[in-house]
Amino acid sequence: MKQIQHLILSNALLKLLSLVIAYACWAHFSTHREYEQEFQAPICFFGADQEYVSKAPTAIAVTLKGTRQALASVDTENIAVHIDSTTLPEGTHEKVIQSADLLLPASLKLVHYSPNNILITKG
Repeated sequence: MKQIQHLILSNALLKLLSLVIAYACWAHFSTHREYEQEFQAPICFFGADQEYVSKAPTAIAVTLKGTRQALASVDTENIAVHIDSTTLPEGTHEKVIQSADLLLPASLKLVHYSPNNILITKG
């Protein structure tokens, strides 16, 4: 009985047990916590008239939110603003960027993007 009591009350065993519990808590909470990260998303024009878009910004700043694992696994080459150039009228006009223009994985949420409006010259 004294041996069991000594094992339970031993400093080494308590320290080891507290270390295991602390690691388990850290692992649980760190995988579910969401983080934010900023990316530069290029503006890509698609459609039959894409070669006629002569002036437009090349990228916008995008802030995404997700778990550490989701953000680490993002292929930054695939994050882009997609604009259909066939729907653009001739001349210079303002295009409002919408969240639907960004094709994002389901594991990420769009927090902020800037600028919201861009000037595009077509023709």
